[in-house]
Amino acid sequence: MLIGGILNNIFVLLGLSILLGGMVQSEQAFNRYEAQGSSSLLSIAATSLLIPSASDLLSQATQENIANQSRGASIILILVYLAYLSCQLGTHRDAYHAKAGESVRKQQVPANTIEALVTGTGGTGAIPVIAPLISTYEHDKLPMLPGQKLSKDESDNEVHGPQLHFGVAMELFLTTIVLLYFCIDFVVNSISTLTATTQLSTMFIGLILLSIPNCDLAPIPLAVDNRLEQTMKFSVGRSIQTALLVEPLVVLIAWGMGVEGVTLSFGGFENVSLFTTILLLNFLVVDGKFHWIHGILLLADWALIPIAAYFMSPGHGGP
Repeated sequence: MLIGGILNNIFVLLGLSILLGGMVQSEQAFNRYEAQGSSSLLSIAATSLLIPSASDLLSQATQENIANQSRGASIILILVYLAYLSCQLGTHRDAYHAKAGESVRKQQVPANTIEALVTGTGGTGAIPVIAPLISTYEHDKLPMLPGQKLSKDESDNEVHGPQLHFGVAMELFLTTIVLLYFCIDFVVNSISTLTATTQLSTMFIGLILLSIPNCDLAPIPLAVDNRLEQTMKFSVGRSIQTALLVEPLVVLIAWGMGVEGVTLSFGGFENVSLFTTILLLNFLVVDGKFHWIHGILLLADWALIPIAAYFMSPGHGGP
């Protein structure tokens, strides 16, 4: 279900956003610096899943050693996630919050400008004129003047829409956790019945069906409104959070509770699906811009996974 959530966030949510946004905008640019960094983080997450899974599938480690591998990898992933937050919110905040195409380089302008002599043709003598030499380097934007407001384009990185009070948000969060517990318990108890009555494989149920309700389509209108970066921050950022924080925490919490068998070892099908997802995303973000055809590619790649999972033998694989 966790890997299925990552696949849906990247393939379905981002794919639909690019497709629908590309039908309105001929071209949509985004912060390539942030996108490439996010893709690299997802690649690390995929590697952390591949290694324990390979040890398990190739029978090169016992279940106890696979659990130890997963726990060690989980600690590393959480440390990487904390470092990512420190980089994004602290040391390189400007780079991560720069608009599409905006330079983040800094250049120190010399104190004395270069003098250029321009000779006048209307008189008998040469008239020296001091003019600054125009630099070919890009500079950071000047700080805003007091009272100056952000324009529509400059405020793209801010959160749009209604905002909840912290206390209300915490109450809703805790209530949601309680309700989610009962929902998950009901779903887990219903999987065996569903596989017996419908002949669906547990792979299809765990990777596709259970992950579809987790796909929030609310950010798609942002892409249609030419704010694709906000959609990418939601979809890719949510995938990073799942891969680098949620999955490792589940392993470590189960370890602390004495629950055995909770590891980062997934089946070969899930690992291949996740790897191809991240590989395609890495290729697409290279140019720093999306067209509607890129949305088609993401959706087509996602369609291949349910087709393959549907025709697996019932009871084969697992979420």
